[in-house]
Order: sequence, then C-alpha cells, then structure tokens
Amino acid sequence: MKKVFLYCCLASLFFSGTGCKKPGDGTSYETKISFTYNGQQYHRSNTIFSNLMIVQNEILFVNFSGLGIKDENNLFGGDIYITAHNPGTIDCAFLQPTGSSVSTTGNNCQLHNGGNPIDSVAVYWYESGSLNFTYTDCKALTGTIVPGQKDCAISGTFDIVLTNKNNQKMRLSNGSFSGRLRTYP
Repeated sequence: MKKVFLYCCLASLFFSGTGCKKPGDGTSYETKISFTYNGQQYHRSNTIFSNLMIVQNEILFVNFSGLGIKDENNLFGGDIYITAHNPGTIDCAFLQPTGSSVSTTGNNCQLHNGGNPIDSVAVYWYESGSLNFTYTDCKALTGTIVPGQKDCAISGTFDIVLTNKNNQKMRLSNGSFSGRLRTYP
C-alpha cells in the first residue's frame, strides 16, 4: 500500500513540477538538472523525488529517492525516471515512452505497462551508471507536526546508460542536479 502512495506522489511531483506536499505545508522547490545527451548539453528544471514515510501517523515526503527528467521537445521520446536511495547506487531507471504507463513493482526494477508487459523496443531500462548526492545547508524546521525534520540543499552528479531489447543505448553523461528538500533522520 505504501508503494501505491509513493508512486502517486511521484507522478504528482513529476507532472505538476510543484512537489509533493501536505495541504498547507507550503514547501515546494525548484530543481535544476543538467546533462549531456548525444554530445549536447541540456539544462532543465525538473523533479527531485522524496520518500514517503509515515511517522507518528503523519505522511512525510522526505529524503532523496531519485530524479525525474521530463521530456521536453521530444528529446528522448518519453520521460526518464531514476531511483536511488543511497549515494553511488542506482536502484532502477527507465524511459517511459510518451503515452505509456510504464512503472515498476517490487524491489528489483520489474517494469510493466499498466499490469501488461512492456514494449521492450520502446522502453529503455537501466544498464549501468551511478548517481551521487550530498546534503548541505540543513536547517531545522520549526512548527512541524513531526519534529526532527530539516530543510536541506541537495546536489549531486549522475551518469547513466539505458538500453532496450535491440541493444540500442541511451547515454546521459556529466549529469548534475541541485535543489532543496526535506530530510528526516
């Protein structure tokens, strides 16, 4: 059940661009992402994903859990999702083709399209890469229902290779991102 909420939140974050927040929370941050693709550098304002946690019967969206790169100008033919909970390790990454509903289930990046098999030519999935990040400039939040939360700057780097059934590659290199998010111990 937690994962359903998380994926709903991620979709909300990604497509609204405003972030997941409780009503009245007021926390929303701009994220800057840049990367090289096919030899050209791109700069975007996209999404940093947070984990959904239930603490003291309250829903929190805290701590880094990945990136969403929304396809602008049909650069990729779909949106790219990268999940990573720890520096250095990518848990899952894939290209969701425009008009499809590709998502993951389980902890090993099992992809499906609305419960059906994926189009393994159109969908690209994680082959290799890394993603690193650090929190800085953390400030304790006051007036929150759940104490212990902090507002932190986050910055990181990534390089990733996605592949499909035909062994075609999609490589994003020299990637970097920065923004702010909430953390919780």
